[in-house]
Amino acid sequence: MNSGLLLLAIMTAPFLLAVVAIPLEHARPASPQARASGTHSLTVLVFASVAYTLLHFTMGALQAGIVATASPFQFMSLAALPIPEWLGFILCFLLIDLLHYGLHVLSHSVPVFWRLHKVHHADDQLSALSGLLHHPLEMLYVTIVTLIVFVLVGMPVVVIMAYSAVVGLHAVFSHLNLRMPGALSRSLGWLIVLPDFHRIHHSARLDEAHGNFGTIFSFWDLLFGTRHAVSAGVAARMKFGLPRAEMTSPFTLPTLVALPFQSIVETVRASRDPAPVHRKKRK
Repeated sequence: MNSGLLLLAIMTAPFLLAVVAIPLEHARPASPQARASGTHSLTVLVFASVAYTLLHFTMGALQAGIVATASPFQFMSLAALPIPEWLGFILCFLLIDLLHYGLHVLSHSVPVFWRLHKVHHADDQLSALSGLLHHPLEMLYVTIVTLIVFVLVGMPVVVIMAYSAVVGLHAVFSHLNLRMPGALSRSLGWLIVLPDFHRIHHSARLDEAHGNFGTIFSFWDLLFGTRHAVSAGVAARMKFGLPRAEMTSPFTLPTLVALPFQSIVETVRASRDPAPVHRKKRK
């Protein structure tokens, strides 16, 4: 398989998995109150398809220039470490996931990054498709940052391709609105980000949403103290999406495109409105 077909497969496989998951989620939802409607699912699917397509063509135009600019600053080569290949593969895979964990934490901590990332949290009908929902500008800056880091540390291409394939499919899996066996969480929850774990991250309560940042591996949250847990009863009643103050418009394609700039627009609009005149009452 040539590299073009491989990239196409990596990009399309998560979409196919998310679509296949739809009937399963409707049959056995973990959160019935969040069951996605057909119109809602189509909105997410169209938005994600356009975002991924834009990313593909934009990075196609920018990638060579970014690599050429960053290459003189490369300070190490993980690909050349004097360790067995299998161990180097595992180490590099973990380092990429740690990088994603750190970027995810920043996306909740730095206001300008949160503006972009909150599009991903705007989905109040959480489903496998939610794993594909990201603003194209967020996808672009994350891709550029990770590419620069990969160049600087000499990340092996084979690990980058393997991680890209796994993380796309896992993003869909971790957002599944599907009842999972309790034994699965008890046995693998400390290692892998499972739907029950990640669902808390999409709570409409931001104090709950600002946690559980792991992408593939959940132990980063244990190590860095960002793991949140709730009781089974709370999880069953949990509402998803953004608080009203963060999203004042309906869940539509134009809203998702404009959401990062919503507060800016509202500020400009408010500045144009005449100040209310307060008249004193006559005594």
